[in-house]
Amino acid sequence: MSRAPSICNAFRPAPPPASNCVRAPSDILKLPDPAIYDQTLEIAQGRAPTWDSPDIFTHDVDPLRPLDQIRVILRNNSPDASAFNTQVQVAWSEFGIGMPRVPIGAVRVDLARAGFPGSTKDAFIPPPPAARAQVKFGVFVSIDHPYDRDRTNNKGEQALDVKHTRDVGPNPTFEFPLRNSFADPIEITLLVNNPQNWFFTALVATVAPLSPFFLNPGETRSVSVNIAVPTGTPPGTLGTFSVYATTPLGLLGGVALVVIVD
Repeated sequence: MSRAPSICNAFRPAPPPASNCVRAPSDILKLPDPAIYDQTLEIAQGRAPTWDSPDIFTHDVDPLRPLDQIRVILRNNSPDASAFNTQVQVAWSEFGIGMPRVPIGAVRVDLARAGFPGSTKDAFIPPPPAARAQVKFGVFVSIDHPYDRDRTNNKGEQALDVKHTRDVGPNPTFEFPLRNSFADPIEITLLVNNPQNWFFTALVATVAPLSPFFLNPGETRSVSVNIAVPTGTPPGTLGTFSVYATTPLGLLGGVALVVIVD
């Protein structure tokens, strides 16, 4: 004897249709790799990072003044796939480390595959009036593509301050705020990347407060960096010192301090 169908069956969702799609093997997928100079990646690969980014241009340095347009250099590292409609998001902050970021805007860039014309392109966006009014500020760039094969090279930063020895003497001091932007108390270690383009071997750069030290969420401390330029350093020498903060939760950020001997 056959049984009448249950009324509950009428309320059950229909089974999904069978899919004819077959996922391509990973060894034949052709994926783009839009990239920018990424300080976190530099540290992960054992290199000393710079916050005078080779891919982000925000200021003229002599004298220090904001450019009319922030310039961002993008490149596609993939040899076999283009990166069309790569999104470039740009934000800014007060000069310092871990300061709150304010979005500026976003642009889209089309990148050809590596080795072909167009695999490197510039993106431009004007700094907002609030940033220009502060003269020195930080810029943060994040790039995104839905099929990016490597997302470890997608975030770059730039933050510059400049001092001339003709104005401040041979022992310039830089001061800036450092803020814990994480949601937890953290131990912070400050590191200094000495410049590679100085024509001397003796260099003294002291940082206060001494690290490591602890900050609560949102807490800010003032950092002071004193640089001693040795006697006899040739006029025209330019050195860029990157000071950056590492924590158990990751990189907090950094700044580039430029000394011009004149």
